[in-house]
Amino acid sequence: MPEADFHPLSRCRACPAHLTSAVQGVAEVKQESAVLHATNTAQHGPDVHALVGRDRELRAIRAFFEGYDRRTLAVTGLSGSGKTALVVRAVAQLGRDVATLRISGVRSGQPHAELVHDGVTEDVRLQPRVPRPEPGQPAGPYVDKVLRLLERVPADGASTRVLFVDDVCQVHPAEREEIVELAEAVRTRGWRLAITLVTADGLYEDEAFDVLELAPLDRLDVREVLARSSAPMVATDVADRVARLGGGVPGIALDIAKSLDDAEIRGAEAWPARWAVPPAVRRAYRPLVARLSPEQLTTLAAVAGDVSRGDGRAWIEVGAPGAEGLASLGIVVPDRGRWRLRHPLVALLAQDLLPGGPAVLDMLDAAPERWSLEAAIAGLHLRAVARGLARGPAGDPRLTALRFQVALLSGQVEQPGAAAPVTPDDAHGGSWTDLVWWHDPAAVPVPARQAGRRLAERFRALEQTGALDDAAAFRLDIGAVATTGDLDGVGVHLLVRGLLALGRPTEASALLARCAAPGASTVVERVALSLASAMVATVEGRCSDAGDHLDTVTRLRPDTADWLTVRGLRVLQRAIYGGEVPTETVPSRSGSWSPRALAEYAVDLGASHLALARLEDAAGFLTLALEHCSWPYQGRVHVRADLVEAVTATRGDPGGEGRGATGDLRRRSGMRHLLPLLADEISRDELTTPGAVASHARTLAVLADGADAERWFDKALDASHPPAPTRVRIQTLVSAARSRAAHDAGAAEVMLDEARMLTRLSGKVGWLPWIEASRELVGTTEPARGWDALSRDERELVALVLAGTTNAQMAARLFLSERTVVNRLRHVYAALRVRDRRDLVRIAEEDPPAWLG
Repeated sequence: MPEADFHPLSRCRACPAHLTSAVQGVAEVKQESAVLHATNTAQHGPDVHALVGRDRELRAIRAFFEGYDRRTLAVTGLSGSGKTALVVRAVAQLGRDVATLRISGVRSGQPHAELVHDGVTEDVRLQPRVPRPEPGQPAGPYVDKVLRLLERVPADGASTRVLFVDDVCQVHPAEREEIVELAEAVRTRGWRLAITLVTADGLYEDEAFDVLELAPLDRLDVREVLARSSAPMVATDVADRVARLGGGVPGIALDIAKSLDDAEIRGAEAWPARWAVPPAVRRAYRPLVARLSPEQLTTLAAVAGDVSRGDGRAWIEVGAPGAEGLASLGIVVPDRGRWRLRHPLVALLAQDLLPGGPAVLDMLDAAPERWSLEAAIAGLHLRAVARGLARGPAGDPRLTALRFQVALLSGQVEQPGAAAPVTPDDAHGGSWTDLVWWHDPAAVPVPARQAGRRLAERFRALEQTGALDDAAAFRLDIGAVATTGDLDGVGVHLLVRGLLALGRPTEASALLARCAAPGASTVVERVALSLASAMVATVEGRCSDAGDHLDTVTRLRPDTADWLTVRGLRVLQRAIYGGEVPTETVPSRSGSWSPRALAEYAVDLGASHLALARLEDAAGFLTLALEHCSWPYQGRVHVRADLVEAVTATRGDPGGEGRGATGDLRRRSGMRHLLPLLADEISRDELTTPGAVASHARTLAVLADGADAERWFDKALDASHPPAPTRVRIQTLVSAARSRAAHDAGAAEVMLDEARMLTRLSGKVGWLPWIEASRELVGTTEPARGWDALSRDERELVALVLAGTTNAQMAARLFLSERTVVNRLRHVYAALRVRDRRDLVRIAEEDPPAWLG
């Protein structure tokens, strides 16, 4: 092909003539006796992360190899799309009875072939490629070299045979004829031909080719690719930006991610203000950029500034010169009446190719103010925030508000300068506190802004001292601010936390639903709203939902996993749903956390230990919690109930009435220290939900004696039905059972059975240790199972079930019908008070019958 047909940047082309002629000089054949496994075959290609999001393409390639299509499969996509990995994995999935010849490495100047058949892999080392034959030279002799390799596979040796020619750049007319001839030659020998190439111009309408174009991955798949390949956890917004800049090509996305350090990948530091396109990305785009005309280069270069200054999004107007050609190349796609850049980095590379372009045009050169302290806080770049707060300018209302928000959101002690006086800054009563609650305070009525100023004062006091001077006024101010519009996301988080502390989860949930619907504008707002959703879900007893919201928080900013609120919720979730004993007690960076954050962390640890029947630890943590903060977001009604339960169950009653007996705390040895913690009376405003009513009644029942205790327990049991959270019902049943164990063991046993069943149905298996420990008061750890009541035939059925025998096998062995076996097993289940085979196996492991042998 004449040299003029090449673009200066496109000298990366390889043709089938190179591929076939390369096998002339077989220098060495090395055979290795090894059983071919699917995963082993896949390892010869790129990493498995290249297969993320490619299930549809993988099925299509496998179907081609298994079908009868006479065409050549052409898998096309940019370098880094995962073409080779897909073909290799598809071949591996065909099974052992496959023969494969893969020719690759021609473009690198070190061609080689790999032949796999009958479980044996032959690495054929080839001489460097010879010059391409002149146009018109017959390709037959070169095809013969490939066919000689194919003859190594016996005619009856494999049911499926695949010839895979890898690393082709593009197909020109001369190469097209060679590929067709090669395909015809190998097809007569029962082989299928597949090639991978960067572009497939002219092949879509060619009947000799079946073209499979690898579409760009969506942002979720790119996130998965980065998560699998990066050592540090990738922040969500960083992954999304990498996905946009990389055009959805996994290899390019990985190269972009490698250009960032660990802190930038986690979002702890902002994206670098000056970022150069990595060399690997330049090489990947080189074939695409080489095909651009000067007109198209100019059009792309015109939007390079938009790519540099933004997050990778850029558009081209419909009438721009060369736009249609860019669309045909897949560089731009239609989007709302304009062309959107699918591959934004091509615009930066286009600038490089313009005459006289400065050398720094390939940099993402953002304005310095974007990386100021304000931007660092709004983006929640925690390392940059910690570094900038100490030297940031004082007196700026916006910075003061942001500092205040981050201090309360993270639970860390405020930095010097953050505790600015809450005083009016203008004639309308406004101050920096307006910016804590609203995006545009000018549109907010003055009374609401004054309420916001008082709220900021009380939130600061709650953070620093754990106390509220006037809960009723606090609630009124929250209502005044919450009813306004255009609320800041972090402000909504604080309002939700305040409502939860006041015992109003329903109002908190409604506020969150109203304000969290629109997309938050900054990362700090998104984190704040997701964390608030996790807190509401936990208070409402939906720990599993809380886990999903926590995942959102830690994916956005992985470093938030160290915040005490996040750590406490994680501990509680693992304890309740997994029965995992908390192993951490002292928070990292002790001394840097506020009393409120420490208290709420201790509440989660205490609740976890209580569920796991670790009463001493539960009592200690819950006592510590109320000593540090009397208004945790978990609700002091519930925290008090758990504390009294844990302390009472731990210390018992010195009067000799037994474990769990009730009475006045003032008459109990070692329990008088609880009096100051319970001195503040619970107001009616805190008892607005059935769960709060049940927990408060449970507290009074445990502290009461005789008939009063029974009356309060009855009220607690009545209030603990839905819509009260499941955990409230479980705790109420266990508490009532412990109280009645001494004088009504039958009723206590029924309550514990209900609590146990409810625990299993709800998946909150972490409460089982507390339930089983409470059975000791009844005198038995489990009701009698009734093993001895089973007949000999029923015992034989039990033995067969434990041996893993199916109903059909039992019927054949015992000469019974399958229906009879089912009926007899139902009788066995009823006698043993279990539901199914799984329960039967479990109780046999826990309490095996003597006759089982």
